[in-house]
Amino acid sequence: MVKTSDWSNGKIQCSHIGCGYVNILSSHYYYSENITQNLSEFGKLVYKNDPSYEYFLKLGKNVIGVADDCDVKLERFIHNNKCFISRRHSTIEVIFDKWNGLFRYRISDGANDTLSNAYKKSLNGTKINDLSLKENEIVDVPNKGIINIGGMDKFEVSPYIIPEKILNNYRVNVTFDEDSTQ
Repeated sequence: MVKTSDWSNGKIQCSHIGCGYVNILSSHYYYSENITQNLSEFGKLVYKNDPSYEYFLKLGKNVIGVADDCDVKLERFIHNNKCFISRRHSTIEVIFDKWNGLFRYRISDGANDTLSNAYKKSLNGTKINDLSLKENEIVDVPNKGIINIGGMDKFEVSPYIIPEKILNNYRVNVTFDEDSTQ
């Protein structure tokens, strides 16, 4: 349910520490999720120490790590003869927000193990803008947010912005009914 005060402000802001994601409320239209079927990219991770390392994300869950079976297989960046990135270090979920036509990037530390399907946290942790993620915590990555993987390697999420001309082709008009949940 949307509170009257949020509706009058036109937005809801996430109160989770370090998140602050803003959901814009719209009563006139949304964008059909069918738009995602025709897109070839959904954003990428860019390595801050060397921007030539770009790692493309897919829609849905992306397991990030150095293992061959990861959706986003990172290089084994070496610091003091050690790699601080776990085999299956963290998970970023890319979600299309139909109300504003943007992608959301939600991250958690750790990933499900391929053999046991049990959740395993990383050995050296994951941070968003220097705030450590707790076990089983899922946080929206803010625009230009920096993800610190393993304490040594920093990445910026470079979001994919759908061109407005394409986005408008998938616009669905709705009428607001104050007696229903929007």
